[in-house]
Amino acid sequence: MDEELINKLGLDFNKIIYADNGDINYDGDIDLRSLGLDEIPIQFDKVFGNFYLSGNKIKSLKNSPKFVGGDFRFGFNLIEDLNYSPCIISGNFYGAYNNISSLHGIPRIIGRNIYLHKNSGNFEWSVVDTLIKQKNGRIGGQIYTEDQMENREETMIYINGKFNKKFSHLLKKED
Repeated sequence: MDEELINKLGLDFNKIIYADNGDINYDGDIDLRSLGLDEIPIQFDKVFGNFYLSGNKIKSLKNSPKFVGGDFRFGFNLIEDLNYSPCIISGNFYGAYNNISSLHGIPRIIGRNIYLHKNSGNFEWSVVDTLIKQKNGRIGGQIYTEDQMENREETMIYINGKFNKKFSHLLKKED
């Protein structure tokens, strides 16, 4: 592993554990916010803390960890799709203010909430349930959706992982 890159990213060598395949496991938070990155520079396997990637120029989630023990935050980037997302996130999945136009690639398990508002896509939110069920996964919290939803209460489509029919009108795609 490149010591200069590890230092530049502010990683603690004592928290790095190498996986059998050479990827990095990290025992703590990874904070790559606002570093001017155009890609995730290291292939992570598991991060046993939060993974912060917000405020860069990243277009792809390639090299994201497969497991995140806390929140996975990648808002305020140029991400176009959710391919290469972690498979399992114990905390929140925050990807607001990107260029995401498809929900395909969404993680299998999200322990808390999904925040994907202020993206370029006019998502059909009903596909989230299908995509996650196909992966035998679950959402532990709520999905916060579109720009026009000013009242946070009205944006709850899933509550404790269950679809809430009361807000099903939010899923209808406008012409």
